[in-house]
Order: sequence, then structure tokens, then C-alpha cells
Amino acid sequence: MAQENQRLQTLNSNLEILVGFLNETSGEITETLEGITEFLAEQIVGNRQLLLENLQNSFSSQINSWDCAFRDTFRGESFILDEDSPIGINVGEVLAHVEDRILSEFCVDRVDFENYLERRYGLLDMTTNQ
Repeated sequence: MAQENQRLQTLNSNLEILVGFLNETSGEITETLEGITEFLAEQIVGNRQLLLENLQNSFSSQINSWDCAFRDTFRGESFILDEDSPIGINVGEVLAHVEDRILSEFCVDRVDFENYLERRYGLLDMTTNQ
């Protein structure tokens, strides 16, 4: 009985939130079910688009800004001074940095990333440009 009361209380709270939202934003919708559902569908589509654009901007910003920290961290290393020079024995440290700054933020598995780089470039021969 207590569990059912809690469920009903939660449903009631959710309904109050929905009614509050409709009261705040429904200036021009009609009071018909069709009008309300149309309005909500438009709101969902619009908010989804805004969310996706914000997410894309956030990811782009993170990807574009990681390069400065990478260059600062490895300043003076031959693979920074000459971007076509192999990273060589520093590859583990470089990949740890990339994992910390990029891969973990985007939920990319480091082992998968390393396998990709190994197949594409060879880890020890890989350059900063690559």
C-alpha cells in the first residue's frame, strides 16, 4: 500500500510539473488535446535540435582546444618541434594524455583507439601530424 501511495504521489508531482509547464508556455495553444499534443511535439523537436547543436558545439570546442594543452605538455619534444617526426618511445605518455583529455570525455576506449592507430600508422612510427 505504501509503495502504491508513493507511485501515485510521484505521478501527481509529474503531472503538476507538466501542468506548470503548459501554464507557463501555452499562451497561444488551444485547450483541445490535439492542440496540446501538437504544441508539446513542437517543443520536443525544437528542444532536441537545440540540445544536439549545443552538444555538437561542446564536442567541437573540446576537440579544438585540446591541442594547446598537448603542445604545452610535450613542449620541447622532437615530435612537437617537427610534427613529421615519429613520437616513438613517448607514445605511451602521449596516449595517456590523449585519453585523459579526449578519449575519456567522449567515452572512447583507449585500447580500441590504440588498435586503430597501430593498424593505420604503427604506434612507434606515428607522428603528431597523423
